[in-house]
Amino acid sequence: MDVYRLRRNIIRNISGGRPVLFSSRNVFSRKISRYTDFYYLLIDREDHFILHDSQDVSLFREDNITVSSDPESEIKKLLNGRIPYVFNESIDFIPVERADFSHIFRKPLDEEIDVIETGSKILRESFTVSMNNIAENMREYEIMALFDYNIEKSGMIEFLHPTAVLTGNRTSIPLGRTSEKIFTKGENIIVDSSPYYKNYLLSYSQTFFTEFNEEYEKIWKIYEKMFENVENLLKPGTECHIIDKYFRQFLNQYNLSFPHYSGYPVGEFTKPYCFPDSRDVLERNMVLVLVPAIYIKNKFGIRNKRIVQITDDGYRTLD
Repeated sequence: MDVYRLRRNIIRNISGGRPVLFSSRNVFSRKISRYTDFYYLLIDREDHFILHDSQDVSLFREDNITVSSDPESEIKKLLNGRIPYVFNESIDFIPVERADFSHIFRKPLDEEIDVIETGSKILRESFTVSMNNIAENMREYEIMALFDYNIEKSGMIEFLHPTAVLTGNRTSIPLGRTSEKIFTKGENIIVDSSPYYKNYLLSYSQTFFTEFNEEYEKIWKIYEKMFENVENLLKPGTECHIIDKYFRQFLNQYNLSFPHYSGYPVGEFTKPYCFPDSRDVLERNMVLVLVPAIYIKNKFGIRNKRIVQITDDGYRTLD
């Protein structure tokens, strides 16, 4: 049984016999189908995918499908007056009842870990290929196009947002975006990309140094040292605000800081998030990106994302 059917069986088991309706607009639709343009209706314990007749029907050949020029009318017929559960959606063509299914999508199933790990490694490899082809005097958007080409060439053709490339003093901008700036020899580069791999959202960021001067080396050593002791916190039962506190207190010793989360989930799952007021607690199989950063205003920045899976008694890296 594929992982999509596993997810649908979980929904079936908790719905108590009530119909459940998802549309492709819902972020969690990617966890119940390998495709992204549909209505999914669970009714009478059966799966139904309702498609518009302009779609490629052959993609759904393994599923129970209804094809129509008016999918919404087909949903009405199938429901026959019954009110379905929906999760956090705006559906105005039928009466609906909201239900919270977020706990189903809290963390990956065992079967999903391999997909996330494989995608993360492919993404990292595409970064390496791209970096080897960067040349002096390229503009940031040209470097972005190079990275996007190699990411898409590896089979990842959808992105949550455009790949960000920052060079030189622009790397000191937290969560900056690509510009027309020309890259020159000696500058560092930050590349940040969030493509989908088999419907699982990945997140990867890497800092590249074309030259390593004394100041770069000093800050780099601080950045690497920051990760040495956090490893002791990466295990089931750790409260995520403690991880965030550790990163911030460590950098505070050097009068350094960063203005964003220090960790968040991979794959578009709902947990865990690491920030000062987080109430999330690490559990087995949670997969998260650790992303503390250092920004030296108007000079340079370092932001490398590290993807880890929480195991029974610790963690392992997936990238």
